[in-house]
This record gives sequence, structure tokens and C-alpha cells, in this order.
Amino acid sequence: MSATVVPLPPNSSSETTDFLRRMASMVSGRNGEMLLRAASLIVSLTQRAMTAERLYHQQQEENTRHVALREAAKLASDAMVSQIEALRAQLADVTAAAVAERAAFDTERSKLLGLMRDAESHIGKLTTELETLRASVDSFNETAARCRSKCCGWRGRSSTISRMALRGKAT
Repeated sequence: MSATVVPLPPNSSSETTDFLRRMASMVSGRNGEMLLRAASLIVSLTQRAMTAERLYHQQQEENTRHVALREAAKLASDAMVSQIEALRAQLADVTAAAVAERAAFDTERSKLLGLMRDAESHIGKLTTELETLRASVDSFNETAARCRSKCCGWRGRSSTISRMALRGKAT
């Protein structure tokens, strides 16, 4: 518990010291020295008490300022903690959305790969069928060319038909 220093009225300590000094000048010997020493102690203690009280008030003001700063820092800290929690929640939402999008992407990719394999298989079958049909058409053209040359005697024309068939095969 702190004790509050109550200063003496301004004239009280100076009157007391003046009185003690005057008495010391009237009294000789050891008593005079003691009175002068008491007067200087009163002056010294008065200055120390005033300095202590001034320091006490400065410290009180500084403590009040520190309390205000501490409260402001706590409010700022609480706001930052709230903001961090909000950002964590937002990050969790974005992460969940990214995971869901990735899963949807993987599913779609799998479907597209399946369709691509099916298309490649179908293209292979169609290519085989086309080659079979071209071979059949070539065979038909050759047979037709032979028939015409035998039936009609068009030897010169059969080579033209064969060349046309070959061109059709090339294209």
C-alpha cells in the first residue's frame, strides 16, 4: 500500500528551517550544530519527498498509458485472431472445392479416356472394313475389266478402267 506524501504548506518548511538556523546562531556548541543539521535534513527530506511524489505521478501516468496500449494491443490481437480464423475457414472451403473439382476432373478425364479408347477401337474397325471394301472394289474392278475385255473386246479400255480403279484406291 502506497502512502501519499502530503507536502507541508510552502512557507511551513522554509519558516521552520529559518527558525532553526536563527536558533542555531543564538545557541552555541553542540546544540547549534544539531539545529543546523536538523534544518539541512528538513530541506533535504522536503526535496526528496517532492521528487518522490513527482516520480510517483509520472509512473502513474506511464502505467495508465501502458494499460491503454495493452488494451489496444489486445483488441488488435483479437481482431487478428478472428481474421486468421476466417482465413482458415476460407482456406478450408477453397481446399474442399479444389478437391471436389479435382475429383470431377478425374471422373470426366476417365470418361473421356474411355470414349477415346472406344473411338480408337471403332476407327480401327472402320479402317479394317474400309480396307476390306477397297480390296473388294479393286477385285470387282479387275473382274469387270476382264469381263469387258472378254465380252466386248475392249482391250485398250480395260487398262484405263484398271488405272481409274487404282486411282480410286489411292484416294
